[in-house]
Amino acid sequence: MYRLRAGHLEQLTRDHSNRRCFLNGCLGSPHAGSDATPEVLETDLQPGDV
Repeated sequence: MYRLRAGHLEQLTRDHSNRRCFLNGCLGSPHAGSDATPEVLETDLQPGDV
């Protein structure tokens, strides 16, 4: 996830594309283990943020 604020683009989350198989397995496979832990990000929002 990225945030555009005042013309500055900031990456807020890590890229998980190299773990695509892991993610797909956690979302739909009955064989996926319980070791999938969601990442939670708390951040402030300002008027104009995109």
